[in-house]
Amino acid sequence: GFVSIVDISEWQQGVFTTVRRHCQHRNTKDEVEADAGCSDVLTHPGEAKNIVAAVADMRTITSMAVSSSGKFVATSDSAGYVAVVGIDNKGATVLPPLAPRKQQQEWPTSLEFVTGDQLVLPTNLNHVFVWDAVKRSFTKWSRAFGATNIPRTYSRMMSCVAGVAVNPAEPDCIYTFATNHITRIDLTLAPGSQSAVLNIHKRKQIEQDIIAKVVEEKERETSERLSEQSQYKRKRKQSVSESARMDVDDAASDVASVVSEAASVRSQGKDWEGTIVARLREAGINVAEPHNFRMTERYQNLMHASFVDANTMVVLERPWIDVASALPAAFHRHKF
Repeated sequence: GFVSIVDISEWQQGVFTTVRRHCQHRNTKDEVEADAGCSDVLTHPGEAKNIVAAVADMRTITSMAVSSSGKFVATSDSAGYVAVVGIDNKGATVLPPLAPRKQQQEWPTSLEFVTGDQLVLPTNLNHVFVWDAVKRSFTKWSRAFGATNIPRTYSRMMSCVAGVAVNPAEPDCIYTFATNHITRIDLTLAPGSQSAVLNIHKRKQIEQDIIAKVVEEKERETSERLSEQSQYKRKRKQSVSESARMDVDDAASDVASVVSEAASVRSQGKDWEGTIVARLREAGINVAEPHNFRMTERYQNLMHASFVDANTMVVLERPWIDVASALPAAFHRHKF
């Protein structure tokens, strides 16, 4: 496959002029040289493996994205190669492999440019890479977290990311969407714990349940403490009345023991805030870390998602009943 840069300034006269043709997705050098319109290509995967054009694997362009600045166009093919081409010049960059050769093969499932000419590449393994087209390198966030430290709930989703949406009001965030979820990722924050609860609705329910349980325990302990204090007051009053008939030394010793007992009861108060934090951490919610990879699974059979304005997203779903209605009629067969 190849990418053609076409001048459409005279489209009203029916004139479309091909300015350049980039062939980074061709298999061999022979294929490129046979096409006089192709620009120079630095890498030829087929030739590097000593494969002639006749038996080279077919490489079809599967995704394409154009930066909002109009400076770059990115394409990916069925072999997993990604090329970023500068529209105003003949320069082109073929991205390095997303995963080492010995590991499982990995390829992008979508391409999308965000603010600053940065290209987001979600993959079939639910990793997230970000390529800076200006600097021609992966961003610092991508190098640190792209293929590692991704929360398990996200990386182990059965459905791969189908696309990326960008909110104009959040230039540093992306929204990845798949068949059964939409996830907001802040590219300035660490992903957080791998065992973190990502679903915002489930997370809120867990928080409410834990807080309600701790409040109930606090009220019960407060009630018990008030009861103990009431008993202490009665015991002290009884001790004072009895001391009138006792020696002075014995009375002082008795009152001291009662005061010591009351002090020990008062010192048994719990750190309830710390209790809530500890139980939330055990449930997969660490309040000391920012909540990144915020996920919602309320949309199912999701086909597309995009922003039409700042903070305004459009989501396209296909109800399961529509899918079921398109299936053929049930096959009936007699058992005997």
